[in-house]
Formats: sequence, C-alpha cells, structure tokens
Amino acid sequence: MSGGKRGAAHLNIPSDLDIAPCDGTSVKTIATTGDDVVPAWSPDGKRIAWVGTGAFFVLTVASGGVQTLAQGQNFFFGDLVWVK
Repeated sequence: MSGGKRGAAHLNIPSDLDIAPCDGTSVKTIATTGDDVVPAWSPDGKRIAWVGTGAFFVLTVASGGVQTLAQGQNFFFGDLVWVK
C-alpha cells in the first residue's frame, strides 16, 4: 500500500502491486492497478500479468513498463495462468 493508507481496494479503487524479498527486508510498489487483481508471474519471473478494469495487462518487472494486451467485457475479472 502506498501513502500509508490501509484498507481493502475493490470496485475500481486503485490498488498497489508490490514485491518483497522472502526475508521481508523491504517492499517495493511496482504498479498500481485499477482494482483488486490476482497477479500471475511468468515462468521466467520477468513479467507479471493481471486482468481488471476491462483489460488484460502485462508488466515487465525490469523496466516497470505496463502493456495493455486486450480490452473488453471479458477482462473485468479472472485469474491467469502462464502457459509456456
């Protein structure tokens, strides 16, 4: 969560996508989504995908760039699974 705010995000309220090392020494916000999402890591660990707010997004972890790959009624909710 950025800005020290606490609470659940839902229904088109921005939510952060954060990463942290296993030892919990730091937390880094890498993207802000338009709603709660279920992120899916690529098998190589270089990208994260999610569906929400009517679109399918892919984030490149190294650059922080987010691409919108598709939009429409089918992309408001869903859990993704990477397939090689």
